[in-house]
Amino acid sequence: NTIPPNTCSSRPGVQNAIKGHLAEAIVNGKYSGVYILDQHVGPTLLGLKTVPGSVIYKADFAVWKKDLFFPYKKGDIEFNFSQVYPKTKADYTPLKSLIDFVANSNEFDFTDTIGDRIDLNSVADWYLLSRATQSSDTSSKNFFLAKNAGGKWFIVPWDHNATFGIFWDGSPHATRTYIP
Repeated sequence: NTIPPNTCSSRPGVQNAIKGHLAEAIVNGKYSGVYILDQHVGPTLLGLKTVPGSVIYKADFAVWKKDLFFPYKKGDIEFNFSQVYPKTKADYTPLKSLIDFVANSNEFDFTDTIGDRIDLNSVADWYLLSRATQSSDTSSKNFFLAKNAGGKWFIVPWDHNATFGIFWDGSPHATRTYIP
């Protein structure tokens, strides 16, 4: 099976996933497992227009907490995300606007307009990939949020090394036989 082609009209012709090559790692004569050498996640890979308003943020939650996004205090967003693109002084205004909408909109506004703000197919794909692989850190730090100027946000999964019963550091992690 292959990953289906991208069908997002706002990003035509871009690939759905990063390309990678399997590589066995041997460090100081000790076998360390199989790793994937991945492409760099950037505007070209994601089909972003290099114009003001196109952004990429990488999630890197130092400490996951239930109420991370709302209410957030000054510095929470900046501490838990890094701006990957553009490579200028970081501006978290677009990300804060999305978070404020999710946290503050009433249920009717949310359900009526969330699909205008976020590519819901990318959210579903990310969620299903995370649950199916039992990834222990994909919801806290190993994803990117990106958007074209004037376009919808979309999620890009990243670094699936903490999957199928292994934490990011290689230690065992209890797995489940169902998708939570």
